[in-house]
Amino acid sequence: MPLFAGDGARAGTLLVDGVFRATGKAAFDGDQATIAVTAAPKLSRREADDVRAEGVRLLGFLAPSMSADVVVSAFS
Repeated sequence: MPLFAGDGARAGTLLVDGVFRATGKAAFDGDQATIAVTAAPKLSRREADDVRAEGVRLLGFLAPSMSADVVVSAFS
């Protein structure tokens, strides 16, 4: 279920083709910025690649001087 926007939200929601498919959380440590994406159900290879590319663009906006990494995994 998607998280509602507002105070206290710990993770953002991720849509694929307009449908909720994952949550994502950014973390910053030293010169490294990472977004951990957890998807349900598992994303196709193309969808995961698109999510990684979008995550890198988002981190470039949030932390332009940091190295960017996006980790995509499926809900356990």
